Amino acid sequence: MKFSRKIKTIIQSSWCLLRLGILLSLLVFFTAGSVLPPSGLESQAYAYTRHIEFDYGAWTLDAIAAKLSSWALSLNRFLPGAAQSQLVLDTLSQVSLVNTLQTELLLIYADPNIENPHTASKVVQVELDKAQRKLSDLAPLAESILQSQLMSVISESGLGGLGQVFPPSLYQFSDTPQSLVISPREEITQVLDISLLPVLDAD
Repeated sequence: MKFSRKIKTIIQSSWCLLRLGILLSLLVFFTAGSVLPPSGLESQAYAYTRHIEFDYGAWTLDAIAAKLSSWALSLNRFLPGAAQSQLVLDTLSQVSLVNTLQTELLLIYADPNIENPHTASKVVQVELDKAQRKLSDLAPLAESILQSQLMSVISESGLGGLGQVFPPSLYQFSDTPQSLVISPREEITQVLDISLLPVLDAD
């Protein structure tokens, strides 16, 4: 009986995630497009930024695919509680390291006393690439642990329905997109705001 109940719970959770994925995919498909003006400042700015703009639609679809894949594997269930806590702490430490290295890199390029920032930043760039790869390896499992713990707390608090938490909690580590704000020099006003990729090549 317990086994059949567990199978039923897994099937219900799978169906909820599938419906959520389909709904979000349709939402992105119908709302992700944008219309560019034929001429003027906006079109000139977009001509330079198009290849480095942050694509919210693609990010959403990638996040859905990653969450469905992570849920199907559910590797976090094979780790004891202490190991799960340590992995989350390690991931947060790695996030802090990546942020620190990104700041160091920006400071090098912002320093007018450094004649060749590209050469001066090589060591930092190598360390940053290494740190980002390690974070990419840790993040998916840490995300699964956090969202599983959150859903357990919600369920134990009686906030779910029929023993299920809907919509399910989906958590993902992600850098915030950068914002390119264009404004005239003679007054404080925003003419255009373009979302750019979180991590850009300093070149």
